[in-house]
Amino acid sequence: MKLKRNSKRFIGLDLKKRFKCQFKVIFTVSFFLISMVSVGLYQYHTELDELDAACTRKLQSVAYVARYVVGDGFHDRVAIDKNISNAEDMENILALSNLAEDLEVKYIYTMIVDQNDTLRFTSSSATKNELSTGKKVTHFFDIYAPYPKMLAALKNDHIVYDLDNDTDAWGSYRSIFIPCTTKNGVRYIIGVDIDNLSMKEHLQKTVLIEIGKFIFLFLTLLPLLIVYRNYFYKVNHRLRLMVDKATQKLTYMNGHLESLVEEKSAQVLKQALVDPLTELPNRIQLQQDLNMKGLKAIALINLDNFKEINNFFGIPSGDKILREVAQLIQGFGFKAYRLNGDEFVLLKKISEREDIDENDFNIILENIQQKEFGVGLEKINVNVTTGIAIGEYDLLREADIAMHLAKRRQQRVMVYKQEYEKEQESKRYLETSQEIRKALGSSRIVCYYQPIVNPNNGKKEKYESLARMILEDGTIVPPREFLEVAHKTRLYSEITKEIVYQACTDFKDRSEEFSINLSAKDILSSDIVDFIQKTILETGTANRVVFEILESEGIENYSQVSHFITIMKKHGAKIAIDDFGSGYSSFENILKLNIDYLKIDGSLIKNIDHDERQSVIVHTIIEFAHKIGIKTIAEFVATEEIAKKVQELGIDYSQGYYYGQAEPLSMYI
Repeated sequence: MKLKRNSKRFIGLDLKKRFKCQFKVIFTVSFFLISMVSVGLYQYHTELDELDAACTRKLQSVAYVARYVVGDGFHDRVAIDKNISNAEDMENILALSNLAEDLEVKYIYTMIVDQNDTLRFTSSSATKNELSTGKKVTHFFDIYAPYPKMLAALKNDHIVYDLDNDTDAWGSYRSIFIPCTTKNGVRYIIGVDIDNLSMKEHLQKTVLIEIGKFIFLFLTLLPLLIVYRNYFYKVNHRLRLMVDKATQKLTYMNGHLESLVEEKSAQVLKQALVDPLTELPNRIQLQQDLNMKGLKAIALINLDNFKEINNFFGIPSGDKILREVAQLIQGFGFKAYRLNGDEFVLLKKISEREDIDENDFNIILENIQQKEFGVGLEKINVNVTTGIAIGEYDLLREADIAMHLAKRRQQRVMVYKQEYEKEQESKRYLETSQEIRKALGSSRIVCYYQPIVNPNNGKKEKYESLARMILEDGTIVPPREFLEVAHKTRLYSEITKEIVYQACTDFKDRSEEFSINLSAKDILSSDIVDFIQKTILETGTANRVVFEILESEGIENYSQVSHFITIMKKHGAKIAIDDFGSGYSSFENILKLNIDYLKIDGSLIKNIDHDERQSVIVHTIIEFAHKIGIKTIAEFVATEEIAKKVQELGIDYSQGYYYGQAEPLSMYI
């Protein structure tokens, strides 16, 4: 009986083991099947989304290009005279058919709505089979059945995407309808179709490949997973014990570190917001307080001739005076700050402008001026000049204007007024003009060069010449701070001559191309044009110089610019249109100028790595330029991501801080 009971027990244990084993097998197989289906579905939807996105981008890009084949000019003529010859109709059909074949789409076509609200073709591509047989070829003014989505595009003036795979006499396609309006007000649609069948075949093939990969990977890893599982259970217990011990130690250390971090953070915050010499709040704290909402009054106090005190008595004595001034200006209902070396600020929040005036500051200023500061065995007085500003915004700048004006007028205190702005601007204009004259007279208008790189090999193949003004103290002034003033004087032409001469001389014995920026004012000046011709011929640089002309100036002064280009081309020079990208309206005139390069405006490039709309526009410009033999240059390439994006779009050259800033030419040798 005992033997039978043991036999039954063993049989029961064996059944349990078998059940567990079968359960694990069923679970593993089920998990595999579910995973395989999930991967297949995920890959299907991912690939479908990518195909949809790629399809949408391609439809939009092709439609923009098609506008330059059969576009505004053609439809303006159609509106006037609907009798288009068969030869011209066939020429349009062949042009669109070649474009459709090159860009790998099924059909490209344009339509209008006639007076009876009927859709009519004005041009359409055809497949090779349709062209050879003559069947299903659409001709000028053929009727197309009413289609709500096309009519909606015209009515709402919005791009309409037809992704419903609708079927018509020509097949099942995905489409885009772009409404266009010519300068004369003629409305028409540009449509592009992509075949659905090839997309479905590609999608099915991709999903099957991914499922096959998953099955192979699963079967390969399965033995390793079984071995790892047994090892994991053994190691897990030991690790858990170690983690528990480590957790106890970390809890203790964390509490200690938190107290240290809080203490250190308080010290760092104090250092960041407090001036270490006077222990007054510093400029950073002042900016934060000025950003608070509400009416405020500030006084900017400058210690007159403080540099002479430092030079005569020494820096330690000067620091002692600064600490004493800091003590004198505290209180009186104002918050005191040390702005920088010899400047302090008083700030007070007020309810109305009438709550404060100049006299409220005079007590503090009198305290400073009457104070005798002990410096060694001597006693000295310190004079101050103060600018006061009352308002809510931009107070520090206004107080600074008032303080400097008080110094010029030899007054102790001045309260800011709006008319001081014009006086300050006139002073800046006069000072800048004088600096430009001095710089021209002492060869301190110089050329800096920014490299233009071939993205395919990373080589610096060209350079752009950029003007810089060097002040007597060595400060480098960028062009935006002095060229505007130069434009309003006769100094601008002298700067142009200096840059042309320096650039041609610098590249006389080099092999790279170099570009020089010219304004419409330069091109319209016979004196400048004669100087340019003389210089490029004497230096032997005529076949390597590129003249950059702003897009807007090229269009506004078309005939003069065209004449200048003809002259320069005779000598072998090249022409670039700078800051290109102001719109389709400029394409026709720009292309008539016989140019060699398009420099795409930085506003289209700087966000191209995450702005899909700008990416489409830049891609369209590059593709169209390449078709007519014009090289393209991307400006404002500031990051690796932007550099990679424009290279993917097919840009010929790139320029920007990612490749190098403007430097003296010696830095690139």
